[in-house]
Amino acid sequence: MMKSFLFHALLSVLANSFAIFFTESVIKDAAVFSVQGNFAAYLLIGFIIGLINLFIKPILQIISLPLIFVTGGLLLIVINALVLFFTDQILEVINLFGADLQVSGWKSWLAASVIFGIMNHVLHIFTKRRL
Repeated sequence: MMKSFLFHALLSVLANSFAIFFTESVIKDAAVFSVQGNFAAYLLIGFIIGLINLFIKPILQIISLPLIFVTGGLLLIVINALVLFFTDQILEVINLFGADLQVSGWKSWLAASVIFGIMNHVLHIFTKRRL
């Protein structure tokens, strides 16, 4: 049981790190979306996103459930943008491994959250099949 949880947690960190790397690759303009740091920075960002997805995102989804139904799920894009925003704010506070997430403008937050959400969903489906 504990081994499975740790394996799933590690897989989640790697998937989130890859999703951030992919998002940065798709949004090629460094002034719009960029990650400062090395491989450890991507792992740290993936870890923080994993914690936010575990503790904060479900609360946001439950609170906004009626609006998610009304908007046909489009509010989930805003929730993903909030996850990225919270990650950015936490990175500014802890300042480890030189990790920094730079996103400029609300359009960039939304574009990054759409790409990140799609990539994260695809990776989640892929990892569920392999477990």
